[in-house]
Amino acid sequence: MPDLQIPSDHRGDAEVAEAVLHEVRSEISNAYLMARSELQLARLAGRTKEQALEGMPTRTQKVIEAMGGIDAFMPPDNKYFEMERFEQTYETMLRKNPIGLPGQHGRTATDHGMSKGADKMAGYSHKTWACPFFHWDERLCVRCEGGCMSFPDREALAEYADRYCANLQDWKSCTVAANLLKYYERTE
Repeated sequence: MPDLQIPSDHRGDAEVAEAVLHEVRSEISNAYLMARSELQLARLAGRTKEQALEGMPTRTQKVIEAMGGIDAFMPPDNKYFEMERFEQTYETMLRKNPIGLPGQHGRTATDHGMSKGADKMAGYSHKTWACPFFHWDERLCVRCEGGCMSFPDREALAEYADRYCANLQDWKSCTVAANLLKYYERTE
């Protein structure tokens, strides 16, 4: 992604702009990681790439469609994903439609009884989840691609979720997320 420079004479504006830029970059990065994860899981489960695409959030589907389809995101003759092109397409679509991509709200907990991916605020805890491996939360547990983590009480769940699952900066510090990232790097 290109580096955006903010004039130093607008310090307050610069901080706000930097926060927005960080949020946008996090959103794009999480969308890419979720799409890649969904395709890896589909392959392991014997599903097609097209079936994996159907399971992705609407925003991600729209970006992949704009790239030229699932084969443009994951070319059949290449074992690598087109991360840079995905990021550029996502950012271009955001710039063309600053109020949000088509399908901005994607799937919601109300639609499926759960929240999935980085475009969500829902589930039992009503948090905005940052981790791309998050699937849904229940009364005393969080379910993610790495499994199910149970907690003794709501306070313990909230502390863990706030520290990792719902933390834009620190979700990668979770040992489950860190190991899943390493796994996908190894298998690419």
